[in-house]
Amino acid sequence: MIKSRKLVLITVFAFIAAMCLFAGCKLNSTLDDILDKYELTARVTYFLNGGQFEDKTQIKEMYYSAGTMPYDISVNRPNSGSAQLDDKHGSVFTGWYAVKLSDDGNPLYSDSSEYVEGEKFDPAKGIQMAEELFDFSIELKEGDHYFVCGDWIEVPKLLINLALEDCDSLTDAMGNEYKPGDTINETYITGDVYFPGRNLLDTNDYTFIAYYQDENCETPVEWPLVAPEDNEEDLTIYAKYIKGKWTIVENTSGITTMFSSSGGSGNYYLLNDIDCSSLTVNYRSTFSGKIRGNGYKILNLTVTSSSMLAQNAFASIFGTIRSSAEITDVSFENLTAKFSVRSNVWASVYLVCRSIEDGAKISNFTVGGKLDITLGENSYLNNGSEDTWLFGGFDSDGDCTSIKVSSGTTCTINNYDGTKTTYTHTES
Repeated sequence: MIKSRKLVLITVFAFIAAMCLFAGCKLNSTLDDILDKYELTARVTYFLNGGQFEDKTQIKEMYYSAGTMPYDISVNRPNSGSAQLDDKHGSVFTGWYAVKLSDDGNPLYSDSSEYVEGEKFDPAKGIQMAEELFDFSIELKEGDHYFVCGDWIEVPKLLINLALEDCDSLTDAMGNEYKPGDTINETYITGDVYFPGRNLLDTNDYTFIAYYQDENCETPVEWPLVAPEDNEEDLTIYAKYIKGKWTIVENTSGITTMFSSSGGSGNYYLLNDIDCSSLTVNYRSTFSGKIRGNGYKILNLTVTSSSMLAQNAFASIFGTIRSSAEITDVSFENLTAKFSVRSNVWASVYLVCRSIEDGAKISNFTVGGKLDITLGENSYLNNGSEDTWLFGGFDSDGDCTSIKVSSGTTCTINNYDGTKTTYTHTES
């Protein structure tokens, strides 16, 4: 039997209003008056373990006519906002479960004490729940009183911490300073996590490189990222930044930029090996920028000239390597350089560079492949000897010790009369 109570449970009437049941009611009516008038003879009590309804309560009563189905508040949501659930920050609502009852039919707290109607509900204890979800498709009968409890699961966070290269701290556009290990972004993992973008920090003086699983930035993150099953601990990854403006090279687009007309002064940071089998680029006349290869390879690239070389022309992959240039930890493998010389002219053609200025920083830079030169009638090479086809600016190729040339690298000169001259580099 439903006990009479004064109109203090105003939240109950919100549901009645939602079902057009306030018509003709007086504000001083008792709850029993309203229930009797509209024949609301069935009832569902909703508990929340750890969450709360929109009006900040943890328990609600809803009354129904016999023959109706109860509301799944998280899905059906009547017009009244009081029926909606507030999101529990850092948790996901998993559904309504049947409540375990005592022999007297009262809901049991987690400590097995009873919640008795009329007493103050203690949300700190939590209500015991059955294993099965409550079936909201049932048809309520007169006198039914069901108890349901909403359950939540804690959701781990994805923490994105800062990693730096070439500097000890980072200052964003707002003047905020971050150090390695500082958390710069966090989000809750409720499913697959996709690439969050490159611009987590607003800064013009640093370049985002990539996301890594470890603080040493040795293992890149593979997207989408999924938290381990049943993992309640936060998951941490690292966003790596480098000081300065860099072009991140992870496919042939970056190589195209490197050999573009304006790319000779840029800074290039390789993230992986790059197969350039389908790519042909023009040679550079100078290079004054930086290539940080990080041990990766540029494979099968073809370098050529957009037109035949004219009188006094110089051609090579990098042209003059300026004093400000830095090229480190990169390999060009199976490279092809192809140049054609006009008739009745001379030209200077090298595989790697025309010259290297003092001050250029070159280390762990390896080149291997072939140089293919086609001469026009009465044209000749100004260098054209066995000792000076790899590098210009030296008396012989052996004088350049900063760039390693792979053994088996060749130079083929296709003479106008159909004969060929071939040189092979045999030292590693």
